[in-house]
Amino acid sequence: MDHESSGKGPVTVINVFRLESRQQAEVVKGIEQLCQRVMNKQDGFVAAAVYRSLDGRRVTVQSQWKGRGLFEAAFRRPEVVNEMRRLLSVAQPEWHLYELVYSTLGK
Repeated sequence: MDHESSGKGPVTVINVFRLESRQQAEVVKGIEQLCQRVMNKQDGFVAAAVYRSLDGRRVTVQSQWKGRGLFEAAFRRPEVVNEMRRLLSVAQPEWHLYELVYSTLGK
């Protein structure tokens, strides 16, 4: 496969929030609430995992969606935009969409 996306199938969104260490717990809680209250109800949403960095300066969210279009549609919905505004007031996200090209499990 070349570097162009197939445009079909599931996508993974990896979103890194950069923040002050004193804000990490607040951002983690906000993302948990966003997932529970809003994201779980969006068409195409599959799952999310939230990670906090050991240095306290980042929170990373990995979410899976059934397709890119469903992900993009969710982030045009007012309920999602309103919930995201709370997080954006504390931390700046950088997100990218990925498609799975290889996976393995260890022993």
